Amino acid sequence: MSSYVLSPPKGRRVRSSIVIVLLNSTSGATGRDDQLSREMQEAVRRHELKAEVWHAESGSELAALARRAAQSDSRTVVAGGGDGTINAVAAALLGSDKRLGVLPLGTLNHFAKDLGVPLELDAAVRNLITGREAVVDVGEVNGRVFLNNSSLGLYPRIVRHRDQQRHQLGRGKWPAFAWALLSAMHVCPTLRLRLQANGSERVARTPFLFIGNNAYSMDMLRIGARERLDQGALSVYYARGAGRLGVFTLALRSLLGRVAQAGNFETFTAQELRVETRRRSVDVSTDGEVTRLESPLIYRIHPRALRVLVPANSESSA
Repeated sequence: MSSYVLSPPKGRRVRSSIVIVLLNSTSGATGRDDQLSREMQEAVRRHELKAEVWHAESGSELAALARRAAQSDSRTVVAGGGDGTINAVAAALLGSDKRLGVLPLGTLNHFAKDLGVPLELDAAVRNLITGREAVVDVGEVNGRVFLNNSSLGLYPRIVRHRDQQRHQLGRGKWPAFAWALLSAMHVCPTLRLRLQANGSERVARTPFLFIGNNAYSMDMLRIGARERLDQGALSVYYARGAGRLGVFTLALRSLLGRVAQAGNFETFTAQELRVETRRRSVDVSTDGEVTRLESPLIYRIHPRALRVLVPANSESSA
């Protein structure tokens, strides 16, 4: 028999047989939140999943609930939301014996796609029961973890501008992103970086630096996907000395699946990477969330540090 609780119970521990589901809601009740709650309740009951569903109204509350869930007796803690939400819950479970379940409720859902987790809610809930446990690597930069990737330069600038468009002008997510992209391409700032990895050093002038948790595919129709998440390596990508025209050309090549053939496109792998910037601090994105971090940036890979539930027939991260 399933249970459905909309807020964390006070004064008692959660039984180990109960699955804790953390949902990242917007501030205040919205129609979408109400519909999602109903769909969650129906899916939980349909699959007879013993679950307590906790709603977080902010990022700080989500982090607090994730820490509480990590200290509970429950073996499985589920993150329901986009990649940023899954990142926050995973950070609390890192290195523990807890299993992370994923309900992909965001826009892009990169982590779920690379794990092979179904994007449809009912199938994702069923995976919490029928899935198998796998272990994956986790990236870290200056104490902040990332499951997908981290970047400097162009992308964090786009995200900052997008959020300003949404909050100040009330634009939707995608129109705001389009305006932010045009603005960033017009300015196209250049980073001057010193990169140290694998016992060597290189100096780069580039509009962006991209660090992936494991290698990203550059093949046709597979750009942005990862075959495995357990190979124990950071993948580093940047465009050498590219201005506006170079970035535009690189973007066009990415659409055609020919990024790897670009003469100014550099890539290498490492277990640890030190990035020195000319400024004392720099905007850094981790799984789409932008934070100001002090230089130098120390990137590390934590091999097989996170337990996750994947479909029983999945081979993407085993």
